[in-house]
Amino acid sequence: MSLFLIPATSFAGTTAPQKGQLSELKINCVTDIPSTSFVAWTDAGYVHLNIVNSFGVKYMPIYAGLPTSEDLPTLQHYSDVLKDLGDLSQFKFKLKDCMIYNDGTFRCENGDSFKGKQHTFTLGSLASVLSSHTINDTHYDRVRVMADFTVEDKTYTVTMEYSPSECEVKYQKKNESK
Repeated sequence: MSLFLIPATSFAGTTAPQKGQLSELKINCVTDIPSTSFVAWTDAGYVHLNIVNSFGVKYMPIYAGLPTSEDLPTLQHYSDVLKDLGDLSQFKFKLKDCMIYNDGTFRCENGDSFKGKQHTFTLGSLASVLSSHTINDTHYDRVRVMADFTVEDKTYTVTMEYSPSECEVKYQKKNESK
């Protein structure tokens, strides 16, 4: 099994994804003080995903961007819909619909649905993005994990950022020995 901690290395030069080439995928993205976590594992050809909101949905990130006061009604709507995910929501993807890129980022597509109390969430994708920042000669790497949902023909995204030490991705390619 390849252990791939999302690295604090160059993010350039990513080539085509290796879709359908995985026999195992594990994702463990959890902050030191638990907030919203993404935990996934492989079983019987599926990647099972738990989205855990350790301190409840009122602390779940509902928007990635720079909101203005004009966005407040939209943010309230996002909050009202996404809180129906609850403290724990469970989804799955077919393993063949998951990809690993050469830089260690991942993307799974065509997830199943989760029935909340008021809404049905269809998970369109789960993906990661790497970013690197330098502030006053100090270098920071970040891993952003995004889950895109469709609810009643509208798209909502739960995005969480982690330090590389908080987000571990392990995978095994087909025909690769453990």
